[in-house]
Amino acid sequence: MKLPIFTLPIFLLPQGITRIRVYEPRYLKLVRIASQNDGFVIYHGNKTVDNVGSWVNIVNFEQGDDDVLIIDVECRSLVGLSEFEADEEQLSFATINKITHWFDGKTQQQKVNDEIERELSVALRAVFDEHSVLQNLYETKFLDSPYWTVARWIEILPVSYADKRSFIASDSYEQAKSFVYSVVVDKN
Repeated sequence: MKLPIFTLPIFLLPQGITRIRVYEPRYLKLVRIASQNDGFVIYHGNKTVDNVGSWVNIVNFEQGDDDVLIIDVECRSLVGLSEFEADEEQLSFATINKITHWFDGKTQQQKVNDEIERELSVALRAVFDEHSVLQNLYETKFLDSPYWTVARWIEILPVSYADKRSFIASDSYEQAKSFVYSVVVDKN
């Protein structure tokens, strides 16, 4: 399947949501295409690093006070990208292949089962309580789900793309959890 590409320095894992301001004509075209088809891909744009992106669906849109289109998107899956091409308006497209991630197939009913997961959940709840934009993006929060919680931390932590990228392998959940804990809770 070939999808349009939105080049942004945003890292989203499955079920992650973000808000994007759209004003360039090529990306307004992308929104039209994505709304009528199977969404689009958020891609960091550095083909020398990797060709991994977040396949997203538009879940909400509105016109901002400055008449800029604002869309909220939710990640369906991580995807590998190949066969890049651009149209006459310089909107990029690529063929996608779904990548298995440690969050795939996990349910929100899975509960925290150790002290690290509990502490990360409590800390993320505090972040949501302090930031109304983040609070409003997620109508439903699964703060008792360790996989959901760790995925949201990976997305919002101010660490490099390379650090975030290291946690997309299907067997990297425990490393992701330890990394997040070392940044968020463990100050030693």
